[in-house]
Amino acid sequence: MRMIYVRTGWLRTLVSALFLAALCVGGWSVYGGEEPVPAVAERDAELLNRVTRRGDPAENAVSLLFLVDETTDAEALAETRQILSDNQVPATFFLTGKFAEAHEELIRDLRRDGHELGICGYEAVSPGNLDYGENLAALEKATTVLRGITGETPRLYTSPYGELNTDLYEAVKNAGLTFVLAEVDARDWED
Repeated sequence: MRMIYVRTGWLRTLVSALFLAALCVGGWSVYGGEEPVPAVAERDAELLNRVTRRGDPAENAVSLLFLVDETTDAEALAETRQILSDNQVPATFFLTGKFAEAHEELIRDLRRDGHELGICGYEAVSPGNLDYGENLAALEKATTVLRGITGETPRLYTSPYGELNTDLYEAVKNAGLTFVLAEVDARDWED
């Protein structure tokens, strides 16, 4: 199972993602991969064996992941939600706490639709620029926000910039989250 990572805000990206939707499953399972993640420094490459990068290779499917931060257009996300719902396509949405605070009803709707909700920090900052304590505080704050909105504690974390280093990994682990890195980036943020 390949994990496809999509930043929300552009519906044309969703059209490409929905092309894959016939194969899409909303779950994930831990499986270590061999492909390098370009954003990971060579010195931290051994950390790749500790994070979830793809699902069960026996599955002929993809897992659709969306990154949602405070720069995301909430209206476009609502449209994305509706398209996914209409087509019964489950996805995982990684949210910043700041976006969730500003759009509580939309977050509740995503959860009611059966989508998995994870976090990508409290706000759209590079976790590589934060130390262990700052990352842990951001993760705990985002977790508290999401739990307050949905009544559920998120289980998953993804790095908004594909970053992975020892301090970040330890903060994620100590926050009680599973670190997920997507195997394929849709690169829709470049346009």
